[in-house]
Amino acid sequence: MKKTKRTSSSLKLRSEVHSNNYLKSSSQKKGTPLPAIDILKLEMKRFHPEESSQFQIRFTNNSSTLASKSYKSGRVSLRVQKIFKEAPPEILALLVSFLFLPKNTNDSRAAKKALLDFVANCPRSPRLRTKSRPPQDPEGAYYHLEMLRDELLSIHFPEMKDPPTIGWTSKIQKRVMGKWLETPKGETNWIFINRLLDRLDVPELYVRYVVYHELLHEVFPTYREGGRWIRHSPEFREKERQFPQLEIARKWEIEHLNAVYLAATKKN
Repeated sequence: MKKTKRTSSSLKLRSEVHSNNYLKSSSQKKGTPLPAIDILKLEMKRFHPEESSQFQIRFTNNSSTLASKSYKSGRVSLRVQKIFKEAPPEILALLVSFLFLPKNTNDSRAAKKALLDFVANCPRSPRLRTKSRPPQDPEGAYYHLEMLRDELLSIHFPEMKDPPTIGWTSKIQKRVMGKWLETPKGETNWIFINRLLDRLDVPELYVRYVVYHELLHEVFPTYREGGRWIRHSPEFREKERQFPQLEIARKWEIEHLNAVYLAATKKN
């Protein structure tokens, strides 16, 4: 434990030193920091000094991969999420360190933690869907998800004025029964319910429980604390326990859900 903490501190210290150097070396006006792209290139030069003239950096809107590196024809390229355009120099230094340091080292893990903390606390966090398609029609063969959602809202979430759009997944899935998805600010969030549950042998109680669980994510969104994502906070779990017949729904899931999946995917 002491070794990990000492290594993380040294990495942070190096980043702070680089930050001060970038501020002093600004060519346009004293005290004005360099643009993010220039800082990234200077940091890359620490790892590839012989190829500094071949650096290529592209800012993207991709939110599934915040940053990546590639080598092609002697050129070192970075693809970086555009949120880092406004990142402070110490974060940019950690970003390059994370991309070029050996993986699963103390320094690499410390850099990753700091980067994720930065993204989580950024007002314009890119943890948003980019390639996902909206939920399918909420009306299924046996269950109408919008009707179930609205009933649950009136009973358990009367204060929710802009509920998520809800619908079925396009395909049957084995493990994930429901998914709440955050969308860009100003847009309505999404809830996907596994089409596997739209069956006569799946009790309505269980479908209602899954919808209720996903609505809780709208009330208690995922956040980052202590270097990890918190998806089910104590407040979330406390509210979840208020679902009527919770234990019956969970018991059915344990005893019958796998059999339902096997029956739904059985080839004739």
